[in-house]
Amino acid sequence: MKNFLSILLVIVFTCIPMCSQAKNNEAKCVITMLDGKKVSGTIVDASDKKYGAYNVKNLYSVKIKDDNGNETEITADDASEMIITHEDGSKSEYMSLYTIKNFTLPKSMKKSAHRYFWYVFEKNKNLISFASVSTTYTLTGVNSSVTTNSAAFSYCKKGDDIAVTYYVPTWGTQISLKAEIRRAFDRFPKMADYIESDKFNMNELKKNPFNLIKVLDAYI
Repeated sequence: MKNFLSILLVIVFTCIPMCSQAKNNEAKCVITMLDGKKVSGTIVDASDKKYGAYNVKNLYSVKIKDDNGNETEITADDASEMIITHEDGSKSEYMSLYTIKNFTLPKSMKKSAHRYFWYVFEKNKNLISFASVSTTYTLTGVNSSVTTNSAAFSYCKKGDDIAVTYYVPTWGTQISLKAEIRRAFDRFPKMADYIESDKFNMNELKKNPFNLIKVLDAYI
């Protein structure tokens, strides 16, 4: 069986980037605006934005064409959710949420300046999990570096309008990774204790990074 992360990366890299499908007018969508109004059409263009230390990338805006040929650009700041129907008939769900403001701790729940469209990976009883693309740069010399594309993992409590992200490297080790992951869950004391306990296993987390969200879902 393939590693869970390998499967996830295929999902992330095929479902999140919409630009190629937009150019071919292959994807259709229904967007629910913040006022509850629904707008539908064919996606003709799309753009994303990066943010944070790990350059997490999410869809930010789409330009859609209605049946009359009129084009409208809609950003995540103006919407609450989006359902995209792909050429093969499969659907992808996105929620429009803020992320944690740069240079603040997740526990503060301070909102970023913009909303983003978050690809919904799974809905649990109390939490929703999201998958995003992430890019890191590792210095290998004075004038050289290695760029690594991986996935970032996020969650929000149902009813919240902020997604909290934690990063799990695909391979290798990272200094203070455990402490960094704990900070993403610090507002839930039982979860912070779990991450510091012997029950928490970094190797198992790398096999399925969303298991942390399932553990938290059981605590809430």
